[in-house]
Amino acid sequence: MKYIRNFSAHTDYEAEMSKIPTPSVSYCRKENECHFMPSNVIMFKVGDLNGNTNQTVTVYYSNIKGAHNPHITDEIPIIEGNRWYVYSIPSGKSLIKFKGIKEITDTIISAKINNIYNLFLTNIHGNVSFINCIFDDEMTSMWQMLADCLSPQILGINNWDVSKITNMNGVFEYDRSLQNLDLTNWNVENVTRMDSMFHECNSLQNLVGLSNWNVGKVTWMDMMFNSCYTLQNLDLNNWNVSSVTRMSWMFCSCIKLQTLTLNGWDMTNTTNTDNMFRGCTSLNTIYMRGCNQTTIDKIKAQLETDGILNNVTIITE
Repeated sequence: MKYIRNFSAHTDYEAEMSKIPTPSVSYCRKENECHFMPSNVIMFKVGDLNGNTNQTVTVYYSNIKGAHNPHITDEIPIIEGNRWYVYSIPSGKSLIKFKGIKEITDTIISAKINNIYNLFLTNIHGNVSFINCIFDDEMTSMWQMLADCLSPQILGINNWDVSKITNMNGVFEYDRSLQNLDLTNWNVENVTRMDSMFHECNSLQNLVGLSNWNVGKVTWMDMMFNSCYTLQNLDLNNWNVSSVTRMSWMFCSCIKLQTLTLNGWDMTNTTNTDNMFRGCTSLNTIYMRGCNQTTIDKIKAQLETDGILNNVTIITE
């Protein structure tokens, strides 16, 4: 077994685990099969290289409070396909970015995530699972944290403690292959920005867990669901949007969206709804039970401006 810095590669995961200087871990392909995932470890499976050798995977990491410290780069040579690779981030360091290659089929991350740089997953095509990830205690921003990820699935994030987060701008932006997302357990009570949060999640078909979110502190929701082409139903029931001033382009180009639930919305303080429903050519029903007349009038006016008012039934009772 050849060791390269903090990195090991092997064919038989179980047989080789004793050679890796990390806590014991069971072999796993899926999140629910991992029982003893060590901290600050990235495991990834490389498929058939098809002769495309001499590639590298890059890990960027830093000190937990690394505002004034340059990040550190580690290059992992991919010497063979069809095997798992295990990379152990040095003790006391936090993950900034994991840059993969297209041949990676599965990635499992158990890491401390840094407040300064956040986490970026670049060129990840296979499924991604997070196991026992922790945030820096001072972490408040998730700006574009999981943006540009090419994975069809991002597992293990539903139970993240996001209660201290204030900025969710672009968290999933440009995740064009992502198909399903469950955020039921996210506590977003301190978030002030959700603009572009799901922008251009073009393949997203199921987005659940947003109903009854406490969004009372959010002020910006511009482009939040813009270009979610495959969403057919969206339940934003009982959102307290009384602090939101900007909703421009919020549902723009959701071309398959048919049903929108906005029960309990109060848009009295919303001043910008430009192009909010532009291109929502399939929209036929909006539920607005418990909404005041000002909110209903603003929605109707924007539907008319965007040219689809005659196609939509607004249900208020």
